[in-house]
Amino acid sequence: MRNNAGVSPTTAFLSLFFIAFVMPVLIFSAGYHYLNRANLELEEISLLRQSEPAAANLEASLNNGSFWC
Repeated sequence: MRNNAGVSPTTAFLSLFFIAFVMPVLIFSAGYHYLNRANLELEEISLLRQSEPAAANLEASLNNGSFWC
């Protein structure tokens, strides 16, 4: 490996290892966590869309006396 006078071979190999292996793992991990969080937010929005009309229906049913407690 050709290197500059001030760079040792160990430093060059460590830099190459970091760029070739560590950085792609970090980038993949960050992308995975971002997509996972985005999917959770979409699921939360979907559940809220389903639950709000059901809660309104329950409130109306409680007010007209069709449920006994």
